[in-house]
Amino acid sequence: TSVAAPTAAAAATSTSSADAAAKPAPVAAAQAKESTTEATPMQVDDPSASSAPSKPSKAEREQQRQKEQASAKEKQKLLNFKQLLIEKGVRSFDKYEKWLPKLMHDPRFTAISNQAERKAVFAAYAKRIDADRQKQELEKKHAGRDGLKELLKQIEDSGWLDNKTKGEAIKLIDRKFGEDPRWSKVKEADRERYVGEAVEELAKRRKKQQDEARLGFRALAMEVLKGKAGPKGYPDF
Repeated sequence: TSVAAPTAAAAATSTSSADAAAKPAPVAAAQAKESTTEATPMQVDDPSASSAPSKPSKAEREQQRQKEQASAKEKQKLLNFKQLLIEKGVRSFDKYEKWLPKLMHDPRFTAISNQAERKAVFAAYAKRIDADRQKQELEKKHAGRDGLKELLKQIEDSGWLDNKTKGEAIKLIDRKFGEDPRWSKVKEADRERYVGEAVEELAKRRKKQQDEARLGFRALAMEVLKGKAGPKGYPDF
């Protein structure tokens, strides 16, 4: 009996293999696929597995805020350092040792505490300081020009430039607006030039308005005369 059982099992296996071999290939493949599908359970996505990233904690937000503040502080130190060099008159490629005694007591200089870092920053800024100075002066000039034009427009709208020469307008503005930075911060030569241009432009506009009014009156008078003309074409007064 112990020998017969394995023989029967082997016979069954052999019979199954023979049946599989006897079946057409497409049928066998379909059955194999079905058995695999039944053996492998379907995977269902878990909505909670792909949740949105969590918001930073209070401690993380505070750490980020402190980092941004430190970065802004360092940037401001460098800007103050560069402004100090510009104000003191440092020229391109000036030596650090030459300027050290003149700068060492300014807090904008000592704000950069490391000596080697100060020297490196000085050298970097000194290379392009002339260009930075010219840029600042140009920006300042443009700002002053825009401010003065704004002031002149305000004065013109008030009628204080009507029938004024350039000299009369300058005296009037100096008396009424002498403390206004839009006037006082601009160089005298530039003030005279801009006031002269404003007075000249105003005079041109006034003349144009007068000419247009004169032409309009003349056209109106001709229409009136045509309406009153007699039979021979002469005015019937």
